[in-house]
Amino acid sequence: MITAWNFTALRSAASLDEAAAAGARVSLLGWLRFAARLLGLLGLLLALLPLHYLTHAIGRKSHWPRVFLRDAVWIIGGNLRTAGRPLEANVFFIANHISWLDILLLLAAAPV
Repeated sequence: MITAWNFTALRSAASLDEAAAAGARVSLLGWLRFAARLLGLLGLLLALLPLHYLTHAIGRKSHWPRVFLRDAVWIIGGNLRTAGRPLEANVFFIANHISWLDILLLLAAAPV
C-alpha cells in the first residue's frame, strides 16, 4: 500500500520564519479560514463522537474514528490518496515526519 498526501496551502518552515522576521501579519481572510476550519473540526467531532459511543454501546467495532480522520484531513485542506491493497495485520509503520499532520494522515489511511 502506498499513501501519498500534500497540502497546497502550507509553506516551508524557512519561508514562515522569514515572514515572521519581516513582521508579516496574518490577513483577515487567513484568520477567517483558520476559524472556519477550527469550527469544522469541532462540528465534525460533536457529530461523530455520539455515533462512536453508540456503536460501542451496541457491541460493534466502530468505524467512526477513521471517518473522523478522513474528513478532518479534508477540512484542514489536505489531499489524501491511497493506492494498493491495505495490509491487514502485522504492520509496523515508519515515517519520515515532515510535520505533525503526518500522524493524522497516516491514521486516516491506515486500516485500524
